[in-house]
Amino acid sequence: MGVTVTATQVKERCGITVTDWDSEIWSLIDQMVYPINYAIDTVYLNDTGNANLVATLNLAALEIISGEYFAQYARKPGVFDTILVDRLTIRPYVGANTNDPSGLKAQGWLRLRPYLRIDPVMPVSAPVSAADGKAGNEEEV
Repeated sequence: MGVTVTATQVKERCGITVTDWDSEIWSLIDQMVYPINYAIDTVYLNDTGNANLVATLNLAALEIISGEYFAQYARKPGVFDTILVDRLTIRPYVGANTNDPSGLKAQGWLRLRPYLRIDPVMPVSAPVSAADGKAGNEEEV
């Protein structure tokens, strides 16, 4: 089977109403659909009778591709410029992650996680600590 994503869906998800970027969107879909399909376990890809599963896989792929398009668009010169008028500064909200400013890529991969061939290690925050080690203030006996 394989996931199916169209330029119309990506444009809708990204809030695009013009046809100016259709060729870029189709190119991105062509580049990304195959790796996404490859990441999904074939057991789930071949289960075409399960409409809910098919819809979930397609939605996740749509989110990933839309998030990637949004990230590519955000990297274009002038898109997220800051405007300064007198003492007023207007900055667009980009979020914490410039590689996924919309959060759609992360959301899509999280949605796909149960269906992937290999469960990726999810990044977690870990506390950082330091110690003096053996060169501390110990007295000799």
